[in-house]
Amino acid sequence: VAALAALGRKPYSVNYKDEISADAKLLSMKILDANSGHLSMFDVLSMLEGAKAEYPEIRLFVLTTCYSVHKMTNENFSDYAYQLDKFAHENNCLVFICTANNNNATNQPGYDLNYFNDEETNLSSPADSMNNVIIGAAADNLEDGVFAGISHGREFPTLYSRKSHIDLEQYKKPGKKFTKNNPHLFRPDVIVGGGDYEQGNGFVGTNHDALMQLLSANPAFGFYRDAGTSFSTPLVANIAAQIQRSYPTLRAQSIKALIINSASLDAIPFNNPVVKLRNKTAGHGIVNPDKSISSTDNAITFIIENEVKPNEMKIIPLHFPTYLTDDDLGKKRGILQLTATLCFSFEPVPHNHLGYCPVQMAFAIFRNHAGNDILKSEGEGGIKSKLKKSWSQNNRWKSNPIPASNTQKIEFPISVKDLEDEGSTFKLAVHCLINSQILAPDKYNIAHPFSMAITIEEKLPVAKQTGKLYNEMLAVNEVENIIHVEGEAEAEGDV
Repeated sequence: VAALAALGRKPYSVNYKDEISADAKLLSMKILDANSGHLSMFDVLSMLEGAKAEYPEIRLFVLTTCYSVHKMTNENFSDYAYQLDKFAHENNCLVFICTANNNNATNQPGYDLNYFNDEETNLSSPADSMNNVIIGAAADNLEDGVFAGISHGREFPTLYSRKSHIDLEQYKKPGKKFTKNNPHLFRPDVIVGGGDYEQGNGFVGTNHDALMQLLSANPAFGFYRDAGTSFSTPLVANIAAQIQRSYPTLRAQSIKALIINSASLDAIPFNNPVVKLRNKTAGHGIVNPDKSISSTDNAITFIIENEVKPNEMKIIPLHFPTYLTDDDLGKKRGILQLTATLCFSFEPVPHNHLGYCPVQMAFAIFRNHAGNDILKSEGEGGIKSKLKKSWSQNNRWKSNPIPASNTQKIEFPISVKDLEDEGSTFKLAVHCLINSQILAPDKYNIAHPFSMAITIEEKLPVAKQTGKLYNEMLAVNEVENIIHVEGEAEAEGDV
């Protein structure tokens, strides 16, 4: 686990040979003496707080030990998740937490996504945490060659990886329209390779070819092969370490937003009747390390760090270069793809299933209209000003709000006509309310920081890509290049 957190994927490209530079320094924190045993939540929190006090620069932690009992469907947030959420919020940190392994999956005769309908596949605490990053396992073992696992492909979630325990639709009444669901409320956040099971002699189990090669902590072994969410989790933490090294002033939630914004479900098709299990098992999809860390000439990622008060709406213009409408790009529809992810941390409300996340924050991409028109269009029959998508989560105006998510992602194509109609300017709006179902709402009547990652990329044939998007987007937007900025950016509204 430590090797994967420090070295990431690099050893697999060179078969663990020659010098491999580390992306992070490590601090070991021992919480168990064996593979299983009594786990004290308070001892873990005490060690985290002690480490943070002694080494205040540490912001990334990896936790690959969970409770052995899975959560019941729609069970309330655990005290363990609550304490980790408080720690992350108060210390500007991220804890990378595995979903835990479901060892009962070896009883399955083969790879069947319907298995994830069983409650025994639910995640284990503290993977119900919301302020941190929850990781499941994909079948990839990071090695070239023929894929030997039982899964439908390298990108698919493994049978031993666990799914979200949240299923609000079970409360839907027959024949009634269901309005209490929140499609953004799920875990894991992302998945990445952790090795897979193999089929043999009529049963599912571990074998050599589909497992990951791992560096052993025991010098007598050197290497061994295994599979598990414990190996997926530090791989994602390694991406976070690379982001932090490149951009040390970023908030922790900005790192989370970058990782989730890069993830994709495109290679993980779920067909009926299991289509609703895709987010619950694969989260936002397979992480893309390169997209998480850097832009290219034909794709640019902005980070927005700002704050918004309750009943306030922040509006940030997004300008697009004129070459997109003036030049002949060979196509008119879907010339760009916009992907945006909002992340924020919050002080959780204990023992409140509906109001655990009391901050009801959401965002949307709007046409080039004034702020009053944008807000009025939400509930007062105003002009149609949303572009393609509605608010990222639409629970803020309900008298009995649905449970809120602090991670929201949208994506949609942009055509030449969209740009021409709006003078090549869209408006990003971020709005905030406080859940009316909590006992002390005044406590949250403060400015709430948020982070957004927005990626805009040309969706043209490779031969037609212009190589201009990155520089042209910089030229028309008010941007600070954070690689060269010393200290925190202070200009409100800057991208």
